[in-house]
Amino acid sequence: MVKRHVEAIGFNSVIASANFPHIHGTERSTNVAPLKPQTPNEVITDGSKLEILAVPHAWTRQYADSPIESHDNDGELPGYFNIFIERFPGFVESQSKIGASELPIPKDDADEDLKMITEFEKKPQEFQFPAEDEHVKKDLTIKLLPLLDNWLSADNSKNTQFKGNRLAAIHHVREVVGNLLDEHVFDEGLVVWENVLTDEAMKRIMFSSLGQHLVKRCKDGEGFVVDLLHMLVYKARKGYESFACRATFNKDGDIIKVEEPNGKTFTPAKSHDSKNDQRWWEWIKQKVRTATFISTQLLHLSVEHYTWGNYGCTALRKFLPKNHAFRIAFSVHFWRTAFTCSVSAPLLYSKRGLLSRVGNVEYEGGLEQMIMDNLGNFKFGTYTEDLKKRGVDNCAFHVGTTDGRVDLHKIIVDYVADMIDFIYPNDKDLENDEHMKKAYGFLFKNLKCNLYQSKDLELYNKSNMKLVSFMIICCYYLSPKLFSHCCTRPCLL
Repeated sequence: MVKRHVEAIGFNSVIASANFPHIHGTERSTNVAPLKPQTPNEVITDGSKLEILAVPHAWTRQYADSPIESHDNDGELPGYFNIFIERFPGFVESQSKIGASELPIPKDDADEDLKMITEFEKKPQEFQFPAEDEHVKKDLTIKLLPLLDNWLSADNSKNTQFKGNRLAAIHHVREVVGNLLDEHVFDEGLVVWENVLTDEAMKRIMFSSLGQHLVKRCKDGEGFVVDLLHMLVYKARKGYESFACRATFNKDGDIIKVEEPNGKTFTPAKSHDSKNDQRWWEWIKQKVRTATFISTQLLHLSVEHYTWGNYGCTALRKFLPKNHAFRIAFSVHFWRTAFTCSVSAPLLYSKRGLLSRVGNVEYEGGLEQMIMDNLGNFKFGTYTEDLKKRGVDNCAFHVGTTDGRVDLHKIIVDYVADMIDFIYPNDKDLENDEHMKKAYGFLFKNLKCNLYQSKDLELYNKSNMKLVSFMIICCYYLSPKLFSHCCTRPCLL
């Protein structure tokens, strides 16, 4: 066993472990690249495992309320983060885990008056999710999270809730984990951090990783674009600038230009260009990656969890008896869905939650508006239709159309269709199922099926039932897992 200690972000206990191929008691068939010695005296033997341990480091005491000023009197980490840091690792470790063969059987009776939690109440994007999960119960930490949000102070006059030198803190953490991050002060006094990444890596990020669902073919058909200029409308905190930008790629997927809302344009810097130009190019690429990450994470939360997963799970629990064949067959695909929705609420979009406290935008007109826009802009559509709409359906290097992704999508579609044919041998069997009719009506309304232009989904029949059902399974169950590896790649910030 080779152990390498990595200082992590203020965690006071072991929170990260990458021990391949055995992780936290779960067997994984993982292909791991051979370890390389980091020191002349380190010996790597065949079959060695890599274990990364997080050790305490008080970097948070150096976090800044200004990106330039330094503070001699470092403050202590506020109570909210102390409690979160102390409790969250134990909470994650305590969560129940199931194997592929351990399919949970529905245990709650159908309840049209299922207790729900309402978010963004009385706003156009108001939505609900079940207050309790069918199988996973909240522990004390999760139950207290909403109270912590309101009880523990959040100083909105600061860019973050930390004191100290933010730049020095980030630089030190990056050095510890082996990620090169350089500081540069430009002539006009602007201090920026650079995470140097090759232009070739930008292609991988946008076509094979986090940006794959954002990239579109240009209108002239020559090249591709990731347009995030709309982020300008979200109010940035004092001392921060908007992440709004637009990146353009040529027909081969190579980045050729980045534009900012003010019209300033950046093009790839070459080795013979000035050091100043090279630094600006690295900085703007980092901005593109950060904007992509923020857009992706909030879209995933809003669409995958609170729309596809939430409404699919809720429809089963509200209208189908626990012994209903359809509910038994598909409940497994919504394991822990309501629990995830409930846990995410106070952490990820509460006014005084985690993201609101540490993000670069204000809550009102910023984080809250991003979530509401994602919910409001949701449109029912299929996976293949989305690829075609963005003009990447025939792109030879877009991960969505290569490596058997479309084939795997078809397998899931056929699986859902075959299951429905097995449960309902003919249309009459489906028409006579009043429970399913109510469930379908619920899905039709909440998934905005009335706006779907490719087919009239209002009719309650097997053809429409198959389409709506496989979209829920494919988009919520399949897609996040199909591309989950993308979120683990160190490509930004």
